[in-house]
Amino acid sequence: MNVSLSCQVDNESQLDALAQLLLDTAPPSAVVLLRGTLGAGKTRLVRGVAAAAGIDPATVVSPTFVLCQTYTGEVKRATQPLATKSPPLSQAMQASREPEPRSVTIHHVDAYRLADEDEYLQLGADEFMESEALTFVEWGDRVADALPQDRLEVELIVTGEQTREVIVQGVGDESSAWVERLRTRWSTS
Repeated sequence: MNVSLSCQVDNESQLDALAQLLLDTAPPSAVVLLRGTLGAGKTRLVRGVAAAAGIDPATVVSPTFVLCQTYTGEVKRATQPLATKSPPLSQAMQASREPEPRSVTIHHVDAYRLADEDEYLQLGADEFMESEALTFVEWGDRVADALPQDRLEVELIVTGEQTREVIVQGVGDESSAWVERLRTRWSTS
């Protein structure tokens, strides 16, 4: 089952909102293939996800020459308020439901300079794709055969100076479910 979502973002703030939703709806471990021309916003999207995870966005740069960067942050998922008629009870129950912060690891890989899938795997890709982390692979089409079959594919298409069409496709059951969660949250934001 493959599910997709297409959305128009008009500026970096909207791309950051999409990045926040990607993080909020992500499973604990996933691989995201990023596709787009030079300057389309692949690294900018990863920077937005990292910022949503509490990572200083200034530290997130294109890994073109180092091939892989790893960042660790911490997020606290928002909880939905309980529907009760007693405000003091509701507040007390809500306070007791506050989640503990969770650690988020982001692997940011750039496959542009890699010769083939073997070179990608020599980076230790198997280890970080199997870890509890979000792995973003820029130019992922170059190493697609080495990526898990269940993955998210995000294409950023330049439509103007600041505008982008972003197509998010879930390839496989878990990633398709991720796109469904993302679609629900994007349509209400």
